[in-house]
Order: sequence, then structure tokens, then C-alpha cells
Amino acid sequence: MMQMELPITDRQPVKDMTLLQFQCTNCDSELVHKIAQLLIPGLATANIDSVTGDPFRSPSQVVVDLRKEMVDYLTERSQNFITESILGPKGSNGSVLTQQEVVEMSDDPAEIISDFMDDFAELKRNLFSRVSGWLLSESREDKIDNFGQEMEMNNFWL
Repeated sequence: MMQMELPITDRQPVKDMTLLQFQCTNCDSELVHKIAQLLIPGLATANIDSVTGDPFRSPSQVVVDLRKEMVDYLTERSQNFITESILGPKGSNGSVLTQQEVVEMSDDPAEIISDFMDDFAELKRNLFSRVSGWLLSESREDKIDNFGQEMEMNNFWL
């Protein structure tokens, strides 16, 4: 197993416990936890699918860059989602869609992020992983689970 390269950050670990005791009445900690639980499997899926069949890259070599891409993707999709929620969705020609043309999106933030993560993982699938996904789906799921556990054990998000 290759050693995972941890992300480089200029932030130091929080040592002052008073910062961790801050309570925000506008934050739903259960929802934040639910969304956080979607990120590791989503990143692991995108990562495994992006390197499947590539003899020159391993998941641990690309995960740091892929995480940055994922954050950028989620930021852009979230901004677009908010804009469309306020202004209404636009069609391919720029006109506002009618009620029949609008695809219903959930009001649950966790479901919205889950959809975004599914879309991100789908974008990262290479041709070989699309074909082998039909043939080796159980092996693929095991690799995704194992890589997700490796990221959690290495405190990849900290």
C-alpha cells in the first residue's frame, strides 16, 4: 500500500480548547455531520474511478489534487444552486424555464450535496472505469471502501 500524501496547509492544530466550545445557534451539527459523512465516500469514489486502469497513477498520488478539484466543484455548484433558487433556473438558451421544464431539487441540504458528489464522481470516471464498472463492481466498491477508510485513518481532512 502506498503512503498517502497529506495536504499541505499553513494552519496549525487548534490548541486552545475555548475555541472548540463556541456554540452557534444557527448551525445544525447533525446536518453538518451528515454532510461530512458524504464527502469521504464521494472523494474516494471519484479518486478510485479516476485512476482505474492507469498503471502510472495510484489513488494516493492524486487524492490531494482531486480534493481541491472537489472543493472547487462543490463551491461552484453551490453558488449556481443558490443563484438558480433566487433567480429561477435558466435553459440552454438563457431563458427562464417553465414549471414543467424544471427538475425538482430536494430541500434537504444533505441530499443536494449527495447529488453534487455523485455528479463530481461521474465527471471523474475514465473510460476504463466505466467499462470495468459493469464487470468488476464488487471489486470497485471494496477499493472505494478501503481507500475511504485509509483517508479517515490518516486524518486526511485535518
